Amino acid sequence: MTTHQIDLPEMPFYWRIRKSSADQHRSIPGRLSYSFGLRPDIDLVIEKRNDRLLSSLREVYREESNIGFLQDGHTLSKGYGDDFLDFIQRSLAGVRGKRVVEIGCGGCYLLERLSGAGYDVTGVDPSPIAIAKGREKGIRVIPDFFPSSHIDFKADLIFHVDVLEHVDDPVAFLKNQRDALSDEGLAIINVPDCTQSIALGDISIASHQHLNSFDQHSLYKAVTTSGLDVLTIDKSKFGGSLYCLATRSKSPTTSFHDPGDGSNARTFFSKALAASAKFQALMRPLLAAKRSVGFYMPLRAVPYLASLGRLDGVRLFDDIGHWHKGFIDGLDIPIENFDDLVHRPVDHLFIMSLTFGKAVKSKVHAKCPGIGITLLEEILSS
Repeated sequence: MTTHQIDLPEMPFYWRIRKSSADQHRSIPGRLSYSFGLRPDIDLVIEKRNDRLLSSLREVYREESNIGFLQDGHTLSKGYGDDFLDFIQRSLAGVRGKRVVEIGCGGCYLLERLSGAGYDVTGVDPSPIAIAKGREKGIRVIPDFFPSSHIDFKADLIFHVDVLEHVDDPVAFLKNQRDALSDEGLAIINVPDCTQSIALGDISIASHQHLNSFDQHSLYKAVTTSGLDVLTIDKSKFGGSLYCLATRSKSPTTSFHDPGDGSNARTFFSKALAASAKFQALMRPLLAAKRSVGFYMPLRAVPYLASLGRLDGVRLFDDIGHWHKGFIDGLDIPIENFDDLVHRPVDHLFIMSLTFGKAVKSKVHAKCPGIGITLLEEILSS
């Protein structure tokens, strides 16, 4: 009998980048256990919930750190933002109304641009940063979680970026959006694309904030189960996201068919155990030989290090500018950048990205040809 659960007993609880290792939050924990599970009705790989996890997350979302990539000045805002904005604007081409709501609007990066294009925009976000940004940009931000009693109109479009993976009950959350839409209203859902990771058994998708890990099939199931009708699910052109366009209308002009059957979610667990064992078999000889080991994309590395039970004695690298010399909660390892790696190379580097792995490998080898490199896709190969 297959067990649909994988446990990581101690894993860093990422929700911000600390400026120093001494910056410990008064009540949000630095580490929490993590367990993968399965929601079988929609074939969704999930994080198993408990009261401590959910209360900690609710506290996180009221803090001043959790507003994602789409903020002015962020290293990744233009690439991610422009690609998604193009999808939104193409989707809005046939919409009659102008009332737009963004759930989890963060830095109001997208709402500002839609407002400039003539749309009547509203954000819903409990974060003090979102509220302050809305005030600064002249955008109405409701300081609340969705659904909110302060939304006193029917929206022509409701959209959200990197929100549905954080929601305890994604189907109920989408039902509430359906109820808040006008008769011909649209919903646009942007989530991290875990399709390849789930098919390969890649535990790097584990993050305490990400209660749900969607592939194309489970996203389709969640949306249609909520009563919305899926018009399309597209892969982003930049990064690794899924863009789902759905409608409240029950007579859509196009029909989109379920892109999967749920088998990948059911085989994820056995494949993940095999991949974790392979990673540990690669790491243990390096550690035994006292070789210096580094990891590119630290958030993707954390679940594998947790599976090894080793959360120190390695180096972490990333190209996000404002992360440089910062710290992930639960880890006292400073995040270094590419220049740091060039000036002080490691003996072996694990590059933990399916999307950008080969590009990073080429960049590293051009400057540091002597470094041994393992790509995440090599860990996941059968």
